[in-house]
Formats: sequence, C-alpha cells, structure tokens
Amino acid sequence: MGPACTTSGPCRLTKDDAVSQTLSKFFPPVRYKEMGTKWVKYVSTKQATPIEMTHVKQEVDRILKVRCSRKAPLCVIREDVLSDLIREILRQVTIDCPEQGLLLRRVLDHNEMEFNAYETLLRFTDAFVGRKWAEWQHWKADRTRQIHELEDTKRILEFQAAELKHKVDQLEKKNQEMKIKWDAARMEEIKYYKKTGEHLRAQMDVSVLPNR
Repeated sequence: MGPACTTSGPCRLTKDDAVSQTLSKFFPPVRYKEMGTKWVKYVSTKQATPIEMTHVKQEVDRILKVRCSRKAPLCVIREDVLSDLIREILRQVTIDCPEQGLLLRRVLDHNEMEFNAYETLLRFTDAFVGRKWAEWQHWKADRTRQIHELEDTKRILEFQAAELKHKVDQLEKKNQEMKIKWDAARMEEIKYYKKTGEHLRAQMDVSVLPNR
C-alpha cells in the first residue's frame, strides 16, 4: 500500500508505511551471503502473538541462567541478553504505534548512554581501587619489613644490654670483693701500727722508769 495523497496537500504515509519506515530506521536491512547467493534480511512487520512472547520470555530466562548472569547491576551478560529483548519490545511497540516507537527509542538511547557512562565510571573506579590496593599492599609489605628489622634490632640490643648488665654485675661484684679485701688489709695495717705504737710506748716507759 502506498502513501495516501490529496490534490490540496502533501502525501501522508499510511500506518503500514510509517511502520515500515520506522522499523527500517531502527533495524536496517542486513545483507549477507550464503552458499554463493546474496540475501537481504528485513525486519518483520508482523505483530508477535502472546504465545510467541511467552516463548521469548522463557528463552531469555534460559539464556540468562545458562550464561550465569548476575541479578545485580552492572552485568554485561544480562545487558547483552536483555538488549535483544528490548529490541523485540521496540519492534512490537513500533508496529502498534510508530510514534510510541520513536519515543521509546529516545528513552532506550538515553538509558544506553547512561549505562555506558556508569560502565566507564565503574572501570575507572575499579582501576582506582586496584591502584590503591596495590599501593596499600606495597605499603604493608614495606611496613612489615621495617617491623621485622626493628624486631631484629630490638633482639640484638636486648642481647647486648643483657651482656652489659652481666659485665656491670661482675665488675660490681669484683669491686665489692676488692673493697672488702682493701678494708680488711687497712684494718690489719691499722692494728699493726697501733700494736707497734703500743709496743714502742711500752718500751719508752720501761726505759724512762729507772731514771726516776
């Protein structure tokens, strides 16, 4: 069916033409070659039945399960699988109403740009976190090495301190013994000189008495 024209104004597209043009804009023809023959694949303008959509849903759930997609965003697998489902929904909406299809396409394009922005941000965040993790691991290894070195130094100093304390104790003990010996010798010397003095005094007294 071609466009409906009037003599007083421009041609207006029929709904089928509007649907075909909009679908061709959203889903350009795919040209491929198979067994030496060139083919052109066009998007279907046939509305899917509820049974067909149920089968599509079951197939999507099966693929998501087989590919082990994550339920929480961001998931590249889920985004890849659901993008095909979104394209089918866009096709269904466009067949029903081309204007709604155009609006839905704008929303989908915005969501895709937003998803790409979040994905880029996530990559930068992962890179930043990875760099900080590597820096922290390096800092941790450096601090661990310093701690081990300080512990080794501490053990060496403790051993040296114990040796010095032992030497000090030995010197104090030796000095104490020498002091005791020196005091004893001094006391003996004092006793000797005292006894000698008493003996001399006694001799002097004896020598003086007859002269009286």
